[in-house]
Amino acid sequence: LKYAGSDWLERYTPCSVKTCSNVRLHCCGPMALRLQSRHSVEPDIVAWNIAAATKGRARRWAEALGCLPSLQHRALSADVVSYGTAINACGRAERWQPALGLMAAVRPRGVAPTVITGNSLANAFERSHQWCRTLLVFAAMLPSRLEPDIVTAGSVVSSLEKGKQWGQALDHTVRLALDGVEPSVVLLSALASACEKGKQWRRVLDLLALLLRTCLVPNTVSCNAAVSSCEKGRHWEMAIRLFEGMSRDGPWPDVVTLNALISACEKSLEWNVAVQLLGKVRRGQRPDVVTYSAGISACEKRRQWEQGLALLGQMSLEGVRPNLVTHDAAIAASEADPPAWRCALELIGSLRRKELQPNDVTHGSALRTFAAAGAWEQALALPPAAPHAVGNQVAVL
Repeated sequence: LKYAGSDWLERYTPCSVKTCSNVRLHCCGPMALRLQSRHSVEPDIVAWNIAAATKGRARRWAEALGCLPSLQHRALSADVVSYGTAINACGRAERWQPALGLMAAVRPRGVAPTVITGNSLANAFERSHQWCRTLLVFAAMLPSRLEPDIVTAGSVVSSLEKGKQWGQALDHTVRLALDGVEPSVVLLSALASACEKGKQWRRVLDLLALLLRTCLVPNTVSCNAAVSSCEKGRHWEMAIRLFEGMSRDGPWPDVVTLNALISACEKSLEWNVAVQLLGKVRRGQRPDVVTYSAGISACEKRRQWEQGLALLGQMSLEGVRPNLVTHDAAIAASEADPPAWRCALELIGSLRRKELQPNDVTHGSALRTFAAAGAWEQALALPPAAPHAVGNQVAVL
């Protein structure tokens, strides 16, 4: 484009700007506009809208808003796409106040709001965790003869999910179904996630069954919500069945699924199941520090300190760096066997080498281990994590 004539620039710059927007090259779209201006070819409203969308995808919301005044200087009138793009840019950056101001300026500027602008504002509120305002947008669209669509419904349910309002999310979805709105996988997945956060594990399983009955393919979000709800309800056997079903029929479980599954075993005191699962991880299920911490905690609760230390060693082989929670669980596991006090002492030294600061939990577990083994010299040599911990050491001894 740089060496082409003005005819080529006028014809192909909007295409090049749109291409840059689609592949998220946020610096190239405005560059194409500058080239067009340099060759005395005025960009049209489509090119400016696409450039604003490019900046919005890069979360450069202030620059996207700056495109609106630039249109006035070039005698171009902002259309509904211009305002929808600017509102969407604010939503991506979680800036709901500027998005609300833009929506208020649409009608006075002679632009009729559409479902697109309404959805953009609802999405801005949803991303900013403003679930009450998202409901107001939905309610305001009905008397304005703007028919809310499945995108609007998804924003509302997702906003209620983030606000932990599972009851309202369920009522809203039921009303949509009564109004003839066909639920989507995204909508039902957001509802399942809301019920999961509300510890409604039976409802999550019912939603998963509904997805299958309506010939909708469950996605990872809905399946993870089901596994997490079983974890919160301490139904580890159901969580394992869901995990096995995902591994067999899809969608393929990820590390979030694995973390919820191991945590379900930990809360149900099924340490042996947790250890077996960690030994059978497959592709795409690479355990992280949360996974191993839950597994070691499961061993600690059943006083299986050797298995806990084995998992700690497996972490190093897998290249996963333990954190303070992991060490605390391993030290607490060593309380079960007084001869394991040397392992606890080694773990304390490992914390210092990794520049991790022991806390009261670390010292409490180590002190109880040393006291049970009669290793009072090591207990007194343990530096306190806080000033009041000195009294704790004396009390334990």
